[in-house]
Amino acid sequence: MVQSGDTLVLSLAELLGGKQVDTGVIDRALAELCSAFDFDGGLIYELDQYNHLHLKERCLRKELPLRGSFPIDAVDAAYRSYLAQETFVWLEGGQKNSAAENALLELFAAQSLVVASVVDETLQIYGLLVFVQQSARPVPPAGTQQLLKTVLSMFGRYIGVRVYQNKLTFAKNSLESILDNTGIDIYVNDFHTHDILYANRSMAAPYGGISQFLGRKCWEVLFPGQNGPCAFCPQQMLMYGKEASNRKQEIDRQHYTIPNQRPKDKHCGKI
Repeated sequence: MVQSGDTLVLSLAELLGGKQVDTGVIDRALAELCSAFDFDGGLIYELDQYNHLHLKERCLRKELPLRGSFPIDAVDAAYRSYLAQETFVWLEGGQKNSAAENALLELFAAQSLVVASVVDETLQIYGLLVFVQQSARPVPPAGTQQLLKTVLSMFGRYIGVRVYQNKLTFAKNSLESILDNTGIDIYVNDFHTHDILYANRSMAAPYGGISQFLGRKCWEVLFPGQNGPCAFCPQQMLMYGKEASNRKQEIDRQHYTIPNQRPKDKHCGKI
């Protein structure tokens, strides 16, 4: 190692301390870890919605054969479960490895390999931190392994923020795509304040887009000139647990079926 353990931890803590995940920071952290532990290369993989891991960032200190992407099933299912629970694994070629461990070494054409997983709250793998050495080397002493455990935990949490953000973005985009293609105009408003929280594309388009909806009262947008809730608004009946049947209502010379549903928790303020 070219620097002490304390110096490395402090350096990475300062580097990874930002609130926004930055690719430049990831590149610098990879370079620092490769230098500190004398790895030939460091690789960051992220899982997509089709269960393929894709290379997102890399730091190469020498030319290496790279896997741009591969299906997560290329890693044995039982071994993935093991990876998800461990902070990292250190593998050496030529040792008495399991078939799954040898397959992982072969996958990255490595003689020595460190792999750390990025997992969600259910311990499902959504990313891998991989450090490659093409020449065989002995497993490091316990002190070095503990240092590696510390810094990879820090790095994994930093990468995990981006993985989580990407999962949320994908889920949001998928749901919006479904709602935008139902053939039904949909809007959702706050149960107590009548503020519009969401409108799908077909609902918002005739009114000038979603910007004309968000944060405004439903009656203000749908019935311009009106200065209060509609007389037929089912809010009061729903609030006190009374039945309020679905109804058709003319809005902007079109008829809409309005399903009525109160929030499960009347204090949450959202349908």
